[in-house]
Amino acid sequence: MNHCIVPLKKITPWKHDWSIRVKIIRLWKETAVVEGSKQELLQLILMDEHLEKVQATVKHPDVAIFSGVLKERNIYEFSNFIVVPNLGALRVTKHKFQIIFNEDTSVINSPDPIISSSGLELSCIDEILGRKVDYDYLVDFIGILCDLRRGDDIDFNGKSFTVMILQLYANGKKIQCNIIGEFFPVLDITLLTKFQRAPVIVLQSFKVKVKTDKVILQNVLNVSTVSVNPDLEESVDFLSQFSIAKCHFSRLIHADSRGLYWKIDDETFDWRLMRTIANLKSNEEDGQFFVLGKITSVVDDPEWWYFCCICGHPIVGNDNVFRCHLCNRESEHVIVKYRVKVIVEDGTSTAMFVLLDTPVTKLLGKTCSEAFLVKENNHEGIQFLYCPTLFQHLVGMKTVFQIQTKRVNNKGYCGTFKVINVLGDPPFFEKAEVEKSDNVCRHPI
Repeated sequence: MNHCIVPLKKITPWKHDWSIRVKIIRLWKETAVVEGSKQELLQLILMDEHLEKVQATVKHPDVAIFSGVLKERNIYEFSNFIVVPNLGALRVTKHKFQIIFNEDTSVINSPDPIISSSGLELSCIDEILGRKVDYDYLVDFIGILCDLRRGDDIDFNGKSFTVMILQLYANGKKIQCNIIGEFFPVLDITLLTKFQRAPVIVLQSFKVKVKTDKVILQNVLNVSTVSVNPDLEESVDFLSQFSIAKCHFSRLIHADSRGLYWKIDDETFDWRLMRTIANLKSNEEDGQFFVLGKITSVVDDPEWWYFCCICGHPIVGNDNVFRCHLCNRESEHVIVKYRVKVIVEDGTSTAMFVLLDTPVTKLLGKTCSEAFLVKENNHEGIQFLYCPTLFQHLVGMKTVFQIQTKRVNNKGYCGTFKVINVLGDPPFFEKAEVEKSDNVCRHPI
């Protein structure tokens, strides 16, 4: 075999002795009509160490030769293949050419795992929504699931297919995704109910369709894939964005028997749920309530952060091995999140509030991973032994805290209270002060 390995971007039809080292990102079988007869094809997406991708096809009757040899996610060295122009209405990669394997193609397993990337080439939601016509290339996309419902089944070529309609959220916008086929087990409602927040969805190789000025994503049968909370570096990068970390995502809500939805950064305010710290300490109610208060100090606690899985469930490492019991898997990629203890007073009493990731991100304007960088780079004026110095900016802040409480078997409970969100709109403060002066919010309604 010619061991002069070349990058994928250099292959052309004008030479026939190419050798490439690539990772199989996707592998699937499909049926095509050739000269009036149906023939089985084997399709592959290959990626080299430079993250360049190309589509490869194995035609009938060579499918039997390769189908038992090639495995998805493995790395191989290929030589003696044909390079042809990349044509067609829907192209899986943006490479100018594609590869045809035949019986003379040489296949060698590569012992060096030098290609660690997942192969995702994520498109931003603004780019997708800005399209005016159908796009010729398939795209990858990541977003937070905010709506899921089952559509009416459709018939195609004598077969009945399930239709799922999703809404995904990213960068402050939503996009509709139509999914046809055998994805119901992945998007099973029972499976999704176990997660603490709306799940991350990764779509791979989806069509961009424009219908009457509405842009949607739609899968391609046998080609597209859907992943829920995938353990990928791309998932960590997405969730660590400020535009996502500052949003409070609710647990799932049943819309009806056919669907679910999640509330994203819902700041709906009900004055009947306004409480004081004295009310909370009476330990008489379960639920979510609002408290207008001021942070007077930050507890210098070494556990101001924690690790969590992509699904949002807290995890603890054991010998640098992290396992999520909710997902029942080892987590290679983990996220750091805030869990900051502060002292809050509201004129009726004082209590310790535990600010979770979303409220701290909102108040500081920085994600937890960014706070680590500040802590590492700041060597002067240190006021905390464990916490980043930027936490001092929390002191004196006045806001409406959204508290989640649960009664315990201890009358006069004076413990900590979990803060899941903060509402920073100044009119809240003004009206809350009026309510307190009228002695309305001091009494549960």
